[in-house]
Amino acid sequence: MSRREQVFLILTLLVLDAIVLAAAFLSAFYVRMESGWLPPRRSAPVEEYMHTSLTVIPFWLVIFGLNRLYDVRLLREGIRIYYHVAAGCTYGLLALVLAFVATSQGSPAPARGWLVLAWLFTILYVGLVRFSVRRFLVVVRGRGRFVTRVIIVGANAHGQALANQFRTTPGASVDVVGFVDDFCPWARVGDLRVLGAPTALHELARRYDVKEVILVSTAVAWETFQNLMQQSTAPNGYEILLSPGYYEILTTGVQVSYRDFVPLLHINKMRITGADALLKALLDYSLGAIAAIVLAPIVAVLAFLVRLNSSGPILDRYLVWGVRGGSFYTYKFHTYLGRHQPPAADLSAEDRRLAALRHPLSRWMLRLGLDKLPQLINIFNGNMSLVGPRTISRSQDILIEPALANLLTVKPGITGPWAVGGQRTFDEEMRLTTYYIRNWTIWMDIQILQVVRILRGGAPRPSCRFSRKTQPCDGVGTFAASGYPSPQHAAYTVKTAPHEEKTMSMTTAHTYAALSARGAQPDCHPGPCSHPPGRRAAYGAPARAPRLRLW
Repeated sequence: MSRREQVFLILTLLVLDAIVLAAAFLSAFYVRMESGWLPPRRSAPVEEYMHTSLTVIPFWLVIFGLNRLYDVRLLREGIRIYYHVAAGCTYGLLALVLAFVATSQGSPAPARGWLVLAWLFTILYVGLVRFSVRRFLVVVRGRGRFVTRVIIVGANAHGQALANQFRTTPGASVDVVGFVDDFCPWARVGDLRVLGAPTALHELARRYDVKEVILVSTAVAWETFQNLMQQSTAPNGYEILLSPGYYEILTTGVQVSYRDFVPLLHINKMRITGADALLKALLDYSLGAIAAIVLAPIVAVLAFLVRLNSSGPILDRYLVWGVRGGSFYTYKFHTYLGRHQPPAADLSAEDRRLAALRHPLSRWMLRLGLDKLPQLINIFNGNMSLVGPRTISRSQDILIEPALANLLTVKPGITGPWAVGGQRTFDEEMRLTTYYIRNWTIWMDIQILQVVRILRGGAPRPSCRFSRKTQPCDGVGTFAASGYPSPQHAAYTVKTAPHEEKTMSMTTAHTYAALSARGAQPDCHPGPCSHPPGRRAAYGAPARAPRLRLW
């Protein structure tokens, strides 16, 4: 961000703050004295209040400046700015009271109700100004305005992850010019260049008009790190920001704490804390209550239909992982329907999935996500959220063991990014879920709820169909794991035709193998589904291969 843009932004905030402070005082006077909602004990002319209030506005703006409300960097730090707004308005109220005391000269004190309302209105109006300015900046940054040009020191995996985060975030305040690196000073990293060695940093910063330098401590030699830290206080035209080097393995935030004047980084146990946790809880409980009321008749009808079509229980219970490593039982409608099905204990998990999809009611519930409606109970119990990662079975956590610790920093959800992201492999789902946790905001939850049809509640199924009439496809069930330490973590490439391959998750690949062993062949062309031969009468076949399920 250029100096001219910073000055323009600060002046705009000063003018807007002065206007909304006056509007807040007038609003408080109208509500307390004129509206009739709170009948005053003593009527007073508006001039009696507004003269002193308008006089104190310049002091109020100075207090805002002392609380960093005109530090443009604070506009990039998310919800923290609203804590500063509340603190600045509270200190400003004290200044307003002192001004009335100093200018009273024996006149009655201002109404206490007016003071309280003035405090609330100033927080509301100044907060709306900061919110509006932040939204404005998101829009104009997409056009290259009000962005800060940065160089990342260190082109290792952590440095690349930072660059990717900055470049993929809509309305990001950072424009990554490139890298400097000790070990590959002239290479290319994706579509970014390594501009040179750290010894040339000062010249590169001047040439590319760089205002910030992000130093990845784990990506440079110790001598380079020591030299750059010594330069951090020099008047060289740019700031040096230190990245500790754990971005790619940690999704929770950190806080700086002091022990006997020693700065230490405190790692949060939870990703969503404080006001963010309050906002998410309000969203979950309010929309959950509305959904429970509106969908209660549907739940009752489904429970009756499940009981009518099965001799088993109405609800199935699953033991799953909870936040911070706890566990709880989640509930879903029983989908293994049919009075003449073989005993579930005699079938493998894959066969039970195929058998469940044979019954039309089961297919309908699974396709629309209606089997998950009982999980609203878990929302009111505080175990789940409307939006979050997919629930993870305690018995199958080996599938996601490398990512398990990060997934347990937030509550699992009935729906989530996996329901709208269009991913087709296990690795894609984990990457998308990790991105959601690391970049969570309340707006992201609202956007997901807007995009996904809540009743559908699941990721789109892979679209390959099975047919008896198709020509045999060579090599069905031939798997090639790509880049994973064990088969459980692999994304498989399945040869579905002589010249066609599909990448899919382990569960979907196993479905291919199971159906192939029963005599079914994948239909590599679109068309109506029909059941495969073999054990069709006993088990049937899915119209679409089931998605990866972690419970």
